[in-house]
Amino acid sequence: MIIRKKTSNTICSVKVAPWLDGRIRKFMHNPEAILAPYLRQGMKVVDIGCGPGYFTLPLAKLVGERGQVYAVDLQQGMLDIIEEKIQNSVLKNRIVLHRSDTEKIGLEEHDFDFVLSFWMLHEVPNPQKMLAEIKSLLRPGGHLLLIEPRLHVSIKDFTEETNLAKNLGFKEYLTPHPFASRAVLLKNEIF
Repeated sequence: MIIRKKTSNTICSVKVAPWLDGRIRKFMHNPEAILAPYLRQGMKVVDIGCGPGYFTLPLAKLVGERGQVYAVDLQQGMLDIIEEKIQNSVLKNRIVLHRSDTEKIGLEEHDFDFVLSFWMLHEVPNPQKMLAEIKSLLRPGGHLLLIEPRLHVSIKDFTEETNLAKNLGFKEYLTPHPFASRAVLLKNEIF
């Protein structure tokens, strides 16, 4: 089991939100190209560690008017940025903003079809606990797209994270290759 000590500089600050949302990033991580293969209209989705909504808004477009996206972040400032972006948009009805705490996602909803964890699991003090909570949120057969940054997460650590998920009942389904990232699509198998 990996348990990491939390330090104050491990979480991306609200101050870096403009970089997380910048136009240059779209060349590195095009949200539609990364996410579209795994989503369909009407899905119920969670974007964990959503930051300023770089993936949240495209997720809301991809799931359509019958779908729903829960944008989850530890920092209220990040959720405020999303709130401002969607204020006068049709996406407002598709996005639910939820502030988590350091130890728990804390969503009361369950039976999600898809969870995105983009470059955030390495910031969590107890990844096994986080993955177990993600599993509890997913319906049987639902998917977790786990993506970590190559610069911060070694292949050894990523393999350990993936193995933690497998030990909880996830099955490795695909290995996508987003830019500068390590990634795996995991399926929530019935355990």
